[in-house]
Amino acid sequence: MVKRGFILCGLSLAVAAAWAAEPFRLGDAELGFSIRLSTFGSSNRVEQSARPESMRTRTVTVAGDRTTVTWKGHPVFGAEFAVVVTLDLLEEGCWRYALSWRDNVCPLPGAEVKFPMLTVPRTDETRLFVPDHNGKILIPDWTDAKPGKCLARNRPYGIHFAAALTPRASWYVDQRGDARLESAFFELRNGTAPHQVCVSAGWEPPARASSAGELPFTGVIARLSRPSWWEATMRYAAWARRQPWVAAAKSRDFSRLRDIGFWFWNRGAAEKVISPVERFQKDSGVPCALDWYWWHDIPYDSYFPNFWPPREGEETFRAAIARCAKAGIFLQVYTNGVTWDMDDESWHEGGEEGVVRKADGSVYARAFNRFNRHRLSWMCATNTRFQDRLCGVYRKLAAAGLPGIYMDMIGCATYEPCFATDHGHVPGGGRYMADGYRAFARRVRLENPGVILSTEEPNETYLETFDAVISLQTNGERFRNADDRRVFVPAHHAVYHGAQALFGSFAMVHGVPAFDEKWPKDGKWKVEKDWKALFPDQFAIEVARGVTWGMQPMVHNFLPENADDPRYAEDYKLMVETARFYWANRDLLFDGEMLDPGELTCATHPVDFLSRSTYAREGEYKVTHRDGLESVLHSVWRAPSGRKAVILFNWTRKEQSFSLKTPDVESSGRILARSWKIVAF
Repeated sequence: MVKRGFILCGLSLAVAAAWAAEPFRLGDAELGFSIRLSTFGSSNRVEQSARPESMRTRTVTVAGDRTTVTWKGHPVFGAEFAVVVTLDLLEEGCWRYALSWRDNVCPLPGAEVKFPMLTVPRTDETRLFVPDHNGKILIPDWTDAKPGKCLARNRPYGIHFAAALTPRASWYVDQRGDARLESAFFELRNGTAPHQVCVSAGWEPPARASSAGELPFTGVIARLSRPSWWEATMRYAAWARRQPWVAAAKSRDFSRLRDIGFWFWNRGAAEKVISPVERFQKDSGVPCALDWYWWHDIPYDSYFPNFWPPREGEETFRAAIARCAKAGIFLQVYTNGVTWDMDDESWHEGGEEGVVRKADGSVYARAFNRFNRHRLSWMCATNTRFQDRLCGVYRKLAAAGLPGIYMDMIGCATYEPCFATDHGHVPGGGRYMADGYRAFARRVRLENPGVILSTEEPNETYLETFDAVISLQTNGERFRNADDRRVFVPAHHAVYHGAQALFGSFAMVHGVPAFDEKWPKDGKWKVEKDWKALFPDQFAIEVARGVTWGMQPMVHNFLPENADDPRYAEDYKLMVETARFYWANRDLLFDGEMLDPGELTCATHPVDFLSRSTYAREGEYKVTHRDGLESVLHSVWRAPSGRKAVILFNWTRKEQSFSLKTPDVESSGRILARSWKIVAF
C-alpha cells in the first residue's frame, strides 16, 4: 500500500479547501505555477500574470493515487478562470504532473507558462543540476544569494531535467513527451525566503489569445534518495531510453563512424588540412577523420549560405576528397544550417522574408565576424528558400564524392520562438522550429543518400536526425562556461550514449586559433606568447576528458609542422597514445553503456585554461582558473559483450595514486604520469 501522508502533508479528507495564500506542499516542497500573457511587437508591451497568490481560492481533491489541485478566480483573467494541476503518485516521493487552464477572459496572447515551480529547502551544501549542454553542476555562493536572484535559465536541448541536490532533501523535475520538440526551458532561482531555492520548468506557448490551454507535455517531480547528479540522470534515463526515437537513433548503421579513432578539426587549404592527418594516421596506425573548415571561397562567418564554389576550385576540391578516400580518412566539410548573411546581396532573395523575429519585431541576428561585421541572421524553419539554397550546395558536395556534411548550429540554436506574423506558423513558441529543421535534414538525407550528417552539440530534438554531433562544452573552461563553481558532467552522454557518434575538442598544441586568409592581414596577431609554457596542462585535459566521456578524441588547427616540433613532442605522443587507447576500447567507449562513476579519491591540482576566441584582438585573452582539479579523470563502462572496465587518465606530470568506489567496483592503485589506464572487473 502506498502511503499518501507525504503528498498531502497530513491531509486525509477527500476534498479540502484553503485560501490562496496557503501554499500547496509536497512534503517540504512548495508547488506553484506562473502563467504570463503579453502583447508582442514594437509597440508598448502589456502583460498580466497569474500565480497561486493572485488566485481567489484553492481546492484539493484526492481520488486514489491522483491528487487534483484547482486554483480559481483571478482579478484580470476572470472570476471563473481556473488552473488545474494533476499529480499522479507513481511511487513514494514521485509524481507525474500535468497542468491546464480554462475560462480565461483576458484577450492578451500567451507568453510563458512555468510549471512546476518547486520551492525547496536548501543549505550551504546545496548544489544545482541545470540542463546546460551536457549537464552542469552549479555550486552557488549562498552567502551572497540575493532573494529571487536567477541562478540559471537554460534551453534544455541536451536533456530535460533539473535538480536541487541537498543532503537528505534533493528534488528533481523533468519534462517528458513532446517537450524535446517544444520551446521549453528550465529556470533556477534563489528563494524569496531564506534557505530556499526554486527549481522551475517552463514553456513558451504560441502567442495567441486563448480561453483555455494546457502544457503540451507531462513530466515528473521526484524526491531523490541522495544528492547525486548520477541518480537524477538515471531517473531520466529510465524513461528516455524507452522512447521510440532513441530506438530509431540506435538502429542506424554506425560502422563508418565507429571506425574513427581520432578527429582533426582543421581549417584552410587542402594540403594544409590533409597532410597532418595523413602523417598522424601513419604514426598511430589508427583511422582518422577530418572536419574541414574554410574549404569554401567565402570568408568565414560571412556571405552564408553561399558556400559553393570551393576556395581552390572544384578540381582541387574533388582531388582532396579523393585523396582522403584513398587514405581511409573520413571527411566532412563545414556548412551553416541556420544563418543567412543580412549584409550579402543574396539576403533579399529570401532571407528577409523568412528571418526569425524577436518578440519586439527585431531580427534575430549576430555579427560573429569582427572584421566585416556582417550580420548572420537566424532563419525560421519555414523558410524554404533558405533550405533550397543550401540543398543546392549539398547536392554539389555529394556529387563531388564527399562522405560527410556538417550542418552547424541546428543542434543547439533552433529553439528560440519566432514572432513573425507572416511565416505560416502561429507567432511565439511551439514545435514548428524543431519540426521544420528535422524535415530539412530529412530532405538533405533523401537527396544525398549515404551522406553522413552531423551538427553542433548533443541534443534530444535531433537525436535520430543527425548521425553525429560535435560536443565542445565538455571543456567549458575554454569558453568561460565552467570553473570551480560551474562544472560540466556527462549527463547527456550517460543517457544517450550510442544514439549518436560523439566527438569534439578545441584543444590546440600551440594555443593559436586558425586565421582565415580571407580576413584582413592586419587582423592577425603579430606577437604570440609561449602558450604551451603558460598553459602546460590544458591540451592533455581537453583531449582526454572527452574520451573518458565516451567521445572520439579531437584536436583543433593541427598544422603540418606541429608533428615534428620538439616543443609539442610530448603532446604529439599523447595524441598517438590516446588514439590507440580509444581504438582498442571502442567496444566500451563507442558501443558501451556508461555506469555509475561513483567516488574517486585522488590528489587535486590547480590548473589554468587559456580562453581566447577566434576573433580575439591582439593581446586579448582571458584565463579560467581551476583551484583543485582532480589529477585523475575517470569513467566506468560496460560493453555489449558484458566486459566492464574503469577508464582512467592522469593528466599531471607525476605518478598519481587513486581510490575508486562505485556500486559496481572498488579499485585502487597508481597511474603513471600523463597516461591512460584501464582496470577490468
